Amino acid sequence: MNALKLSLFSLLLGIHAFANENLCEDTFIQSLLNSRQIQVLNQIEKNKDYSIKILTGTIDGTSKTIVLLGENHHKNQSEKSLGHSVIEQFDLYGYEEFDSSKTIGGNTLVYLLLVFEKIASKTGRTYSSTVSDIHETIKKSEKKQLPKKVNFSPKKEKISGMLAEMEDYAENYEASFKSSSPTDKTSIHLEKGHSPDFLEHFSSVAIPLYFISLASILSYTTYQATLNSINQDSGIPALTLVGSIGIGVSSAIIFQKLNLWIENKWKVQPLRLLTYPLFIGMEKNRNKTMAKNIMEALKKHPTTAVMINVIGKHHVSGVGKILQKENGFKEISLKN
Repeated sequence: MNALKLSLFSLLLGIHAFANENLCEDTFIQSLLNSRQIQVLNQIEKNKDYSIKILTGTIDGTSKTIVLLGENHHKNQSEKSLGHSVIEQFDLYGYEEFDSSKTIGGNTLVYLLLVFEKIASKTGRTYSSTVSDIHETIKKSEKKQLPKKVNFSPKKEKISGMLAEMEDYAENYEASFKSSSPTDKTSIHLEKGHSPDFLEHFSSVAIPLYFISLASILSYTTYQATLNSINQDSGIPALTLVGSIGIGVSSAIIFQKLNLWIENKWKVQPLRLLTYPLFIGMEKNRNKTMAKNIMEALKKHPTTAVMINVIGKHHVSGVGKILQKENGFKEISLKN
């Protein structure tokens, strides 16, 4: 009987300790982020196209919180608004920007990504990137692409209704653009000053060659198999070639659908696994640059306690590890 009481008492103590631990974690996260930030991060954490890592630490004796928001650059259009809703809650944000001109095969890699974009669009996945939206907004802001205000002559005593409406439109448009633009907040280019290393140059060449070779082998094999199955004297090898290319494109679309299905079910991307060593070469050095720029941004903004960073989903782990190992930050969980 005493043993049973002791067991029940131990169980109650364990439950009490667990509840207190969760309460402490909830209270701690609430001391770092406001309720709206916690709400939108909870929402986006449940989405397969995003991943979140929250780190806390000190810089020059001041408490700082870093939110790493990783995204799949290719996703459904409806998912993109989730990224926007998160960024709107933070005053300081960083963004990834790959400069293709800095690596030997960078431009070829970009063209290859455009091909994948076309293929992905056939599966319902488009280049609905929060990062690319930030770039576009900043570019528009820099160019000041706003409607020109109508200059009215002081000699005119009466202004037509049409001109008055045009001026009102221009003023309202400018006000709404400024209020909705992320550039009202402080944006940090996380890859500014980046200098690619040898491995990054090598990967920028190897990745396009890998996929081009794979596509060429698939097309050539399909063409030869089809050509051998018909009478070569029939005069339709050109038609056979067109059919083979069609089969190749269809195969790519089917593979993309399969890749998406496997990712949704098991959180693994077969396409990425096939080229994992090459993509690591493209990411490792860039992760270091982004982590360095995050730290510098927080040092330059001593009164800002929280910074969110929108980066590719596969950069989150690497950037997070650098901030933890080299800068003493610790990861904390986001509780519902």
